[in-house]
Formats: sequence, C-alpha cells, structure tokens
Amino acid sequence: QNINNANTEGYQRRVLEQSSRLGPPIFGGGVSIDGVIRVEDRLLGTQVEQSGGRQGNAAARQGLLRQLEQIVGDIGDQGVGNAISKLFTSFSELAANPGDTGARGAVLSAADRLAQVFNHASTRLDDLAQGIDKGIEVSVEQANGKLAEVARLNARILQVEASGGNASELRDQQDLLLADLAETLGTKSFLDDHGQVTVLLGGLAVVQ
Repeated sequence: QNINNANTEGYQRRVLEQSSRLGPPIFGGGVSIDGVIRVEDRLLGTQVEQSGGRQGNAAARQGLLRQLEQIVGDIGDQGVGNAISKLFTSFSELAANPGDTGARGAVLSAADRLAQVFNHASTRLDDLAQGIDKGIEVSVEQANGKLAEVARLNARILQVEASGGNASELRDQQDLLLADLAETLGTKSFLDDHGQVTVLLGGLAVVQ
C-alpha cells in the first residue's frame, strides 16, 4: 500500500501493528496482525503547514505587486514615470526658451499625456480593486466549505475510530484540507486529546 500510494498527495505511510501470538510448544508462537497504523510526525506536519502559509502569503503579495507594477510602472512609453519625465523635460526646454511657442506646446502636450496616463491607471486600479474584492468573496466561500469539511471529517473520524475502525484515509483527506487552508488563509491547527483537529485563524478557533 505504501508503494502504491507513494505519489498520492496527502498520503501518510502506514505500518502494521503486530503482537506476539502464543502457540503449542511443538510449533512455537507467531505474530498476529492487529491493525494498520498511520505514521505521522505531527511536529513536522505543523512546520510544513506554517511554511505553506508563509509561502502562500508571499505569493499573494508578489502577485499583487506585479499587477500594481504593470499599472503604474515604466512599461515602454506607457508608464507614469515616463510621462512625468517627459513633462519635466518639456518644462526645462521651455525655461531655456520662454518665447518658443513650440516649447509651450510641448509642455501642454506632455501635461495632457500625463493626465491621460493617470486616468488610465486610475481605471485599471479600480478594476484591480474590484477583482480583489471578487476574489476575496470566492476565497471566503471556498474557505468556509473547506472548514466545514474539516469539521465533518472530525466527526466521521471520531465515529470510525470509536467503533474500532481505521480512519487513516479520512485523516489524509483532512491533512490536505489543512495544508490548503494554511496556505490560503494562514490558519494553524493541532490535535486535541481525542484526536480531533482544532483550526485556528488569527488566534480564534474556527473548527474544534
């Protein structure tokens, strides 16, 4: 099973739980297979979860900064910085030649161009803000669904293990959800004394 699931996302290695079995002296004893144990390093899992949260936040910031740079940055002749530079250059030329009508026209043209660039940037910033708001709405809806699924798995795991069953696959599913929530929301999680997962967001328990 471990080999077959080596590339399965979220899969944790299993080992057989064994105990000695007594037998007739002539045949000797043996080993009984009592069950399957899911091998998990919870401390390592917590560190990976927190690392994923930091990476997710960094990726989100980087993506937003990249979009802002595209809007207000110097991209060819279309950027705000380029338009400002041309306006100052035209002022310098006009100062050197106050009576030059061409220099005056260049100032007016550069000022008009800067206004257009600012208006275009403002429109794109508004679009970006609306996109962020929409993205937040979708992310919140998805996060609520995943938190609800973590809580459902808590109940299902408790039920299975209380009846003596093996909930390893359910815990694999839960770990995938926890890793995703840590990456997107920066949540933290831990197991209580009953093996149930508590999820914290900003220090507040959102699943317990």
